[in-house]
Amino acid sequence: MDSSSHLVDLKFFIKPGDEIRIDRITISGNTTTPVEVIRAALLVHEHELYSARALRESNARLNKLGLGTQITTQPSTKPDEINVRVTIVEKSRV
Repeated sequence: MDSSSHLVDLKFFIKPGDEIRIDRITISGNTTTPVEVIRAALLVHEHELYSARALRESNARLNKLGLGTQITTQPSTKPDEINVRVTIVEKSRV
């Protein structure tokens, strides 16, 4: 610490945690929208590394398509993996 110049010298040590992969992506609630359209809007895929940012952006992309969505994660039976559930609430087209 240098009190004359009001500076503090800090060092941070960042230890990354374990990497988590996506095991399965389950899509439910879609009655008229094909699964392929929903999967194309997702920025995450099975067996890729988990990314909270990519899930948020995927949710925004699905909302732009006019689909109400809820994306949740659940533990997988495999260690260091999670399952992603995408629940679609399609808006009425009347």
